[in-house]
Amino acid sequence: MSPMTLITINDYNLTDNDLHEVYKNVLILSDGPPPAEPNSTWQAIQTEVVTKKARKLCPPFCNTTVAEKIQPRWDRIKLLFDGLQYLADATNDALKIGANIYQSSVFYEYLLSRQIESVSGVTEYVDGYGAIVGSMQIYYHFTSSAHNAYSLFPCARLGQASLLTSQWILTDYSEGLSIDFVNKSAPKDTPDCGFYGEKCGPPGNNTFIIVISVGVAVLIGLAIAAAFLYKRYRYERKLHSLFFMIDRNQIILKKHTNLMSTQSLRSLASFHGSAVAASQTLRDSHFFIEDFAANGGPTSSQASSIFHTGSTARATGPFGQMSGFGGGPSEDDKWHQLADFGVGLFEGRTVALKRIYRTDVELTRSVRMEIAKLQESVNSNVIEFVGMMIHSPDVFVVYELAQRGSLKDILDNDDMPLDDVFRSQMTKDILAGLEYLHSSPIGCHGRLKSTNCLIDGRWMIRLSSFGLREMRSEEMSEREEDVQEGKEELWTAPELLRWSTGLNECGHLLIQKADVYSLAIVLYELFGRLGPWGDEPMEPREIVSMVKRGTASGKKAFRPDMAVLKDSPVIVQHTVAAAWTEEPLDRPSLFQIKRKLRPLTVGLKFEFGSKLFEIR
Repeated sequence: MSPMTLITINDYNLTDNDLHEVYKNVLILSDGPPPAEPNSTWQAIQTEVVTKKARKLCPPFCNTTVAEKIQPRWDRIKLLFDGLQYLADATNDALKIGANIYQSSVFYEYLLSRQIESVSGVTEYVDGYGAIVGSMQIYYHFTSSAHNAYSLFPCARLGQASLLTSQWILTDYSEGLSIDFVNKSAPKDTPDCGFYGEKCGPPGNNTFIIVISVGVAVLIGLAIAAAFLYKRYRYERKLHSLFFMIDRNQIILKKHTNLMSTQSLRSLASFHGSAVAASQTLRDSHFFIEDFAANGGPTSSQASSIFHTGSTARATGPFGQMSGFGGGPSEDDKWHQLADFGVGLFEGRTVALKRIYRTDVELTRSVRMEIAKLQESVNSNVIEFVGMMIHSPDVFVVYELAQRGSLKDILDNDDMPLDDVFRSQMTKDILAGLEYLHSSPIGCHGRLKSTNCLIDGRWMIRLSSFGLREMRSEEMSEREEDVQEGKEELWTAPELLRWSTGLNECGHLLIQKADVYSLAIVLYELFGRLGPWGDEPMEPREIVSMVKRGTASGKKAFRPDMAVLKDSPVIVQHTVAAAWTEEPLDRPSLFQIKRKLRPLTVGLKFEFGSKLFEIR
């Protein structure tokens, strides 16, 4: 076509074929509603809106119809329908459990972490902060077989798959996305010389100002980079310094006996002659700790008076029954024979030793980072990490010693009186510890159970056995002889039982929801005081198998008998039932549980010292 030829298409003298070729590189993302063709509900709504907007509205439109004045805003219509459905679903969920929907702070909790079944046929999500997770419609120029025309049509949707992942996925519509780029490759985001030639033009007249500005910016950038690199250097130096390693020779092993787990308070009182003396013995610690003598026997008259009486209660230490004669074990034998838990003396303080069932540990960068996170976890409701003792084939994590053992030791001792004050304070401490872990770099617990809820000298719960997910992913499956198969998994959520790759391959959000399930079992055990599964007659391995089955066979999810909690507060019963639901997303958040159980601790005075040692 010559320059003098009349322009017949547009001012740029382009033909339809030219435009089609250019549009091959045009991809449009829009936050508008999805197309109605895959969904009859949305099509029906559109049809009804178009039909009814043709009616006359007099006044003010007495001589014409609304259809001649305005065009429907389909995006706003979609949001109106979705918003009403969203509020209705949240209201129904709140009313089902008797919540006060007129109190905004209560109703707001039911608006979080929900999914919305949009009238357009797709699923939208609202995250834990109340913000809707966005989605985009992808439009592309192509010849549609459905419309028998060439134009700009929606062909795919880009959106988040669920609340459990932050990754967006591409979902094709009936006529999927197929990009035919010009020159068979995607165009550059920006032309070589910029859109206005600014990258290839001569420098401006303000060169001096630009140079000074760039120089200042470079200096600031260098200062920030230097500070970051120095901080990074110190962190890397810390990782490579093995700051957490404790030499085995620095730890003096001690014989220990958990008095709460080996004998009742009345038995201990018979050793001392009176209940008052027994109470005094257990006032500061529930562990009886003594040194190893050269011949392996007791080292004090007090030990003799306790371990050589006519009582049927038999005290055992970490290496079996304590005898008063015979040659003592060697240092290697002491460590090799040490069971899951031991006690030692390190730098003048009594510490607990938790065995990791591995013969050796490769201290990779990721493992060291896990240990660094563990050391940085400082809170009044989590146990303090002291260090690691690695002396092949023995691997131990060194923690501060919780003087009163575990929550399970207390619950299993029928002679230990429990009241509402104790249960309420323990519940508050466990929630506080979990809340801290979920907000810390560790991100979750993963092994919550009553044996990992330790109690210190102030009767405060300290959570333990969290973190080190990569190190413990290759841990050998060993258990003590008197531990039944599956007993350690009675607190584990069904999704983790079915997840065969271990905690190291699970995301933080999944394990946080699993922690909520484990919390429900611990609360059931705390308020029912019949163990994690009450009076269930089945063996632990059978219980674990039933929980792992879930609802796959169409049966109801297998859970402990709620009749055990019939005498506990109603809010505890509701919380336990909600927290161990099968679907992780249906379980309440820790914030919701904490708010629900807040009445338990209102107005209580914590006088543990006088109440927990009353021997009835």
